[in-house]
Amino acid sequence: MMRALLKTGISASLAWSGGASAVGLLTGKRQYPLVLGYHRVVENYARSSRDAIHSSLVSTKTLVRQLEWIGRRYDICSLDELCARSEAGIGKGKPCAAITFDDGYADVYHNAAPILIRKGMPFAVFVTTDMIGNQGLFAHDELYLRLAVLMSKAEGAAARLGEMLRRAGFWNAISGEFPSAASQPYRLTRAMLENFRQAEVGSIIEILRAHTHLPSRTIEQSRAMDWSMLQDMQRTGVVVGCHSKSHAILTNEDEATVFSEARDGRAALENHLGTPVKHFAYPDGAFNDTVVRVIARAGYHHAYTVCFHRSRMAPQFTVPRRMLWEQSNVNVLGHFSGAIMACQVNGVFDARAACASGHR
Repeated sequence: MMRALLKTGISASLAWSGGASAVGLLTGKRQYPLVLGYHRVVENYARSSRDAIHSSLVSTKTLVRQLEWIGRRYDICSLDELCARSEAGIGKGKPCAAITFDDGYADVYHNAAPILIRKGMPFAVFVTTDMIGNQGLFAHDELYLRLAVLMSKAEGAAARLGEMLRRAGFWNAISGEFPSAASQPYRLTRAMLENFRQAEVGSIIEILRAHTHLPSRTIEQSRAMDWSMLQDMQRTGVVVGCHSKSHAILTNEDEATVFSEARDGRAALENHLGTPVKHFAYPDGAFNDTVVRVIARAGYHHAYTVCFHRSRMAPQFTVPRRMLWEQSNVNVLGHFSGAIMACQVNGVFDARAACASGHR
């Protein structure tokens, strides 16, 4: 409560005085193009968050508030235009901003696209090609949901999970995180995604499937788009980019796998959509020098992160984004705050939320 109160007060003061913009200028954050990132867009946040990773959700109501705030202060551009303007050094008039959505959830098509098209705001979707038309769940969603179900069972669930991981040979990599994270499904999900390759995550999910059940409603609400949805959006001018083939965390994989994830995902999109795919977003924002080099070799023109680490040798492959969700910019009363939004886009809170990865 005290932290929320301080954040609300400091943001209001900085926004009113112009201090937020000054911070952006002093830190150099305003020299970057503003690229906003989202994941899922739902009608009712409270209801949907019962069966989803909270920080992946934004309600249609909150999305509209955020878009209207950005639209009054920025020219909303397509990714192609934003990159062209940035590289040409065009800085007159309103600054430019772009809107992106990661993963390719069907609720972006159903809930976000109509709002953006009605407002005349261009946007981009970064899709995971193996999931297009897939009736299952993204690995990160299924891992979280099944861990949540398992942990909600009778006392001793954490111990049983630990024993399962030991028998399967996964314990050593996760043992340091397990004691404090065992009762926190999201924290344990993050630890597993950061420590295991995609194939290993799949093996853990198989183990969990034998001990948990997910209602069909839960699976249905988290599904990805199909090809017809993606083609429909492309016809309206939506830029389609690649978010890899399987959503593997690329820094966990070997170089051959990274190349396959990037090349095969791009090929699938170009074959189905009939247009070049120039933009790539790193799954989970994870990259290092090797990954950046491979993405360039796979034929992309630009790649996008979720932090402000940039490659000096290839800045076009580490374009920073600000990821938003339902509670990104709410004040102490739980209402949308334009002052907090102003501080966010100017990097006022970046020191507290600094990226822990060295990206090397």
